[in-house]
Amino acid sequence: MQKIIHLIKEAQHLKAPSQRLTDKFGTSYTYAILSLSLLMFFVWWLGLGYAPFISTAASKSAFYRAMTLLVVASPCALVLSIPSAVLAAIAWAAKRGILFPRRRKAVENSPGSTSWRWTRPGH
Repeated sequence: MQKIIHLIKEAQHLKAPSQRLTDKFGTSYTYAILSLSLLMFFVWWLGLGYAPFISTAASKSAFYRAMTLLVVASPCALVLSIPSAVLAAIAWAAKRGILFPRRRKAVENSPGSTSWRWTRPGH
């Protein structure tokens, strides 16, 4: 059990640069988008006169517009894109016999590498 806890703490400490950026940026971005959606709901309702919750064929409600803004600006794409790209790169390399160490940082730093060391796993 101690080994598992140690591995989890190590994995959390050794995040790739893009993962650290996503974690830091994602939190503030989420609050900003939630605030903007709420603000725009009141702008559309009180400022522009759209109905607050009832949509008609001619016009969508202020709530509908605010929820559309929230969905379109959702940070999910940002948060999921980086880990997905890293996993795709690892899978592509594994199909070709290239194995990376446990740290994803090696995948992100590989384009800047000037030399490579090829070894067989287990040797």
